[in-house]
Amino acid sequence: MGGLQNQVYSAVFGYLIAVSFGYVIGHSSPALPHMVIFQNNDAASSWFGSIVNLGGILGSMLAGFFLQRHGRRTTMFAAAIPLLSGWAFIYMGTTVNILCTGRFLTGVGCSVALVVAPLYIAETASKDIRGMLGSGIQLSIAFGILLVYALGLSFNWPELALIGAIIPILAVMV
Repeated sequence: MGGLQNQVYSAVFGYLIAVSFGYVIGHSSPALPHMVIFQNNDAASSWFGSIVNLGGILGSMLAGFFLQRHGRRTTMFAAAIPLLSGWAFIYMGTTVNILCTGRFLTGVGCSVALVVAPLYIAETASKDIRGMLGSGIQLSIAFGILLVYALGLSFNWPELALIGAIIPILAVMV
């Protein structure tokens, strides 16, 4: 176990990934009303909003395998790949299929992140601060949801996707 500063630093890495999870979960609410491609297409809107869960199923199955083979930190870095790819698809998306592919990929990245972040924090924190640092995951998820809702008041859906991509980039840089 490192010093307190190193433990908090490690927790921030996990928190940023958790913020990304919350941002993805909340994204469809402020984005969908402004996405002209989904107007008068309730089925496509439903797919865009819910396909993230299918990505989450796949991601959670892959997370355990990846954790065993590559470890916690590498898996956290790897979670950024589908997150960034998904946001790129959403940002550049011009068809329902491309947009839904982006949501699916962000779901994969989110579920990998959600599996590994609590483990990573629990294993890097000493016993005396593990509970406090571990509870930050839920706070970070709620903050991510609040963040995308608040940003949705001022930004359109491609801009929200770009902002969403910034969070995993920050996590990797930390």
